[in-house]
Amino acid sequence: MSKETKGVFIRGVDKSLYQEISELARRIGKTVGEVTNEAYRLLLSTGFFLEDVARSFEEGLRGVAVVGPVGELEVTGSDLESYGRRVAFRGIDRLVFRDVSPETFDKYVSRIAFVKELVVPKTLPKMIVLTKCRYVDRIVEE
Repeated sequence: MSKETKGVFIRGVDKSLYQEISELARRIGKTVGEVTNEAYRLLLSTGFFLEDVARSFEEGLRGVAVVGPVGELEVTGSDLESYGRRVAFRGIDRLVFRDVSPETFDKYVSRIAFVKELVVPKTLPKMIVLTKCRYVDRIVEE
């Protein structure tokens, strides 16, 4: 066994649950360990999702506007500046930022979460964009 897959023994596992997991693993051609690892990953991602939901609620209380869900949205630097408040973008299939300076983006964009495709100008530094992203499937620079 490698370090990443060392034996772990867990006390208190419900026997009937373990049997169901074992049967599922056999049916899909995986080991109990692989199925258990996937379940742990799902549990952790759900926990992170709930943290983001709580953060959204807090942001709303702190005056951060939440935009979404929406299919497609294009936002310009002047859109952000004229609104004058920080914005969190959530649940958007395709979110496009055009003509946005790094300073304006950093000042007015609070968070970008659960976006399938994010399109940003090449002039925006990647690290500024990435620090605001959670659960973004694809980032495209134009």
